[in-house]
Parts: sequence; C-alpha cells; structure tokens
Amino acid sequence: KTVQKGRASPTDTTVSTYGGIVLITGGSRRRLPPQNMHLVVGDSLVSHSTSRMVEQVADLKKRHPEIVDPVLDAIHGVSMSAIHHLSNPRELGRYMNMNNSLLEALGVGHPQLARMILASRSAGAFGAKITGAGGGGSMVALCPKQLKHRVAKAIESCDGRAIVTSIDTEGASKEKNV
Repeated sequence: KTVQKGRASPTDTTVSTYGGIVLITGGSRRRLPPQNMHLVVGDSLVSHSTSRMVEQVADLKKRHPEIVDPVLDAIHGVSMSAIHHLSNPRELGRYMNMNNSLLEALGVGHPQLARMILASRSAGAFGAKITGAGGGGSMVALCPKQLKHRVAKAIESCDGRAIVTSIDTEGASKEKNV
C-alpha cells in the first residue's frame, strides 16, 4: 500500500501479503481454504493502462447504467457462486469462462487476450479469463495437471508468454541475506 501510495487494490495487497485465496467484500477479508490448482498465466505482451481501463468502464457506467450495473451484478454473482466450487476445477472453470464473457461485455478485452484464452480452452483448460484490468496485460487458465504444459504451449503459439504456476499459500516473507 505504501509503495503504491494507497491506490493499490485491496485484493492484490492482501493476497501478496498473506498468500492463498482471499474473499474481499466491502472492508472484510476472509482467507478461503487452500486449493491445489494448476494454473497457467499468459502475458499478452500488450502494454495497457489500468487507470485508462478503469476510466473507460466508469464512463460506460455513467452513460449506460441500465446496462453496466446488471453486468457488474452478474460478475459479483458469478464470483460468489464460484467460491463454492473451488475444489471442483471443472465447475470453477465454467465460472471463469462466464466471468470472462462479462468482462468482455464491459469492453476490457483485447484481441490478443481473446486469442490466448480461446487457445487455452482448446488445449484443455477447464476455464480461462482476463486477469487484472484488461485491455492487454494477462490472462489466467485453470488446467488439469497433465495438460498445463500443453496449455502453456497454446498460449505461446499465440505470441504470448506463458508461466506455469500454482497458488502460493505462504505470501510475503522476510528472508535472511545470503
């Protein structure tokens, strides 16, 4: 928070600090049970501006609240439903796909992200979605363990950079200098 002058997302700072999966609603933060998820993060290598994307959605909401408010409500509904399926990767992947469609409806997609997301799903990912502000940047795919490298290759075949990873449950730690 200090480094980002108080403008940091509470999600980013909380998860970076404590690790794991954290449900943030309003001012409350609750750690959810750790899960063994096989993830592939795809970097589109497309530069984007988080503040510009946030402004774009805010402007769309101001001009068309009757459209944007229900989409935002649906994103909330998908997220709240998804947390009940953290131990079922196939079902969680379906929720990720729904969330991605809603984010696309808000205009935060990008053709490069869309190619990588579709390639991930075609390669066997349970689900894949934009992560972060959109408009470029990254996406994340939830994969069966045996297909994570295949999904990574699919992302790279779309000229993205793939990172095979999992969920860290430890968070930040202070290490001794070596």
